[in-house]
Amino acid sequence: EKKWKPFYKHIQNIIDEKDIDEKSLKYVVDNNEELLKVSNELVKRYEKSNKSTNYLDKSRLHIVNIAGRERMLTQKMTKEKLLIIKGNREYRDKLQKTIKLFDDSLNALINGDSKQIIVQPTNKTIKKQLAKVASIWKKLKPLYKKSKVTRKELLTIIKENPILLFQMNKMVKMSEIEIEY
Repeated sequence: EKKWKPFYKHIQNIIDEKDIDEKSLKYVVDNNEELLKVSNELVKRYEKSNKSTNYLDKSRLHIVNIAGRERMLTQKMTKEKLLIIKGNREYRDKLQKTIKLFDDSLNALINGDSKQIIVQPTNKTIKKQLAKVASIWKKLKPLYKKSKVTRKELLTIIKENPILLFQMNKMVKMSEIEIEY
């Protein structure tokens, strides 16, 4: 909450078009990763607070965590891509790492990964939803990786990213409520 309050104030300045001097934008760019780290730590603590000894219970909670992280990564990739386009070259390596993390996490959610305590889904609805996410990602990944995008490609990223985010959010909700994963 301590990290979020000033961040929220700056976000509101940007939304309300009061950030003429771009100080709020600079604050958001400079502080968003710290906010993400703190948020991720909160999720990890919540996950560790589960005292179940049942492997499937632990796996399910971890799947919700990973799927939730995917939502954050969609936004992080777009931010990093836009900053690169704006001329901030130092984000190139960060973007490549974010792409890899998103890609690896999506593959683990689709195929399972025993090292990460992620079982392969058997639920047809969840599998179908993950296929939707993978289909959108297949279109976006080359655009995120491309060093220079055309205006049309940039518009594709901007248009498709919220759809990817929405579909990942749907997957998170499914993994929380479906009885069979």
